[in-house]
Amino acid sequence: MTDERLNSWLASVSVLPDVGRIGVFNAWPELDLPGVEMERVRAVQPMAGPHKALVERGFNTAKVVNYRYDAVILRLPRQKALALAYLKDAVRRIPDNAPIIVDGQKTDGIESFLKLCRKRFDVREVVSKAHGKLFWFEKAGLEEDVMKVLDLPEMTPRETSSGFCTAPGVFSADGPDAASVFLAEHLPVLRGCVVDLGAGWGYLSRRILEKSQPDALHLVEADYLAVQCAEKNVTDDVAVFHWDDALSWKPERAVDHVVMNPPFHQGRAVDARLGQDFIRAAARLLEPKGSLWLVANRHLPYETVLEDTFRSVQPLAQTPSFKLFHATSPKRSRKG
Repeated sequence: MTDERLNSWLASVSVLPDVGRIGVFNAWPELDLPGVEMERVRAVQPMAGPHKALVERGFNTAKVVNYRYDAVILRLPRQKALALAYLKDAVRRIPDNAPIIVDGQKTDGIESFLKLCRKRFDVREVVSKAHGKLFWFEKAGLEEDVMKVLDLPEMTPRETSSGFCTAPGVFSADGPDAASVFLAEHLPVLRGCVVDLGAGWGYLSRRILEKSQPDALHLVEADYLAVQCAEKNVTDDVAVFHWDDALSWKPERAVDHVVMNPPFHQGRAVDARLGQDFIRAAARLLEPKGSLWLVANRHLPYETVLEDTFRSVQPLAQTPSFKLFHATSPKRSRKG
């Protein structure tokens, strides 16, 4: 794990400066750097859940990279484009000869990332441990020269060929996800209060507004970068944006409809429990006769939890890849 590999190495070397700000990009909730005062650390984490955990532990945090640093520790994210964008920010934000430490699991692509960095930097040391690797190098040369060689993406919303704004590392950054497109094609006119749960960069919400005029449309998304994109893609006044964990977010009152294409990966592994938890979360948000509109990959086992959670579950359509459900009237657990 990151802490074991990183902390044992940091305890044995003197790579980090004794003074100055340490940027930790893609910071994790258990972050604890040996010998480094907490007030020197700036933990960068765009995901709502881990970010909240870091705040509760007392760290200075940021959703995006927006400071100067005297050293950077990058925990490699699973998304390659996001990892490259973090690397570009690290080079931009530190002085010449300052260290950049990269740590990651093999399953997150640390081998290929190390190969890339070796082509562009003088990698000093590589540590292999606990199914991952750590390596470090110093920034050397003019920033403009380094950037020209790297040719890395910007971690900001930009318009793609699909006509939507996305950002490196957000889900389906190249254009609308096929499952969401399938769901959007089958949605009816939705009235009242609607929630796009796990809204991503806003594709479903924009499609909802093309055919409906809801009283309010809440976009709930844990990835701050995706929220920034959604704010550019969905500009109707009824849209309300929430940077929050979809599994714990609560509206002021029960809603009429929840629309979602829930995630089903933890890291690179398929985990159907995540989508099942989204279904339960949707049921908690809905009024007694409210509706859930759900798209899922055909192989995901959602039928049982839908039947356990809603009084009525109707399959709408399916393809060799996807299936749609309309579930109504969430069941309420009895008290006492």
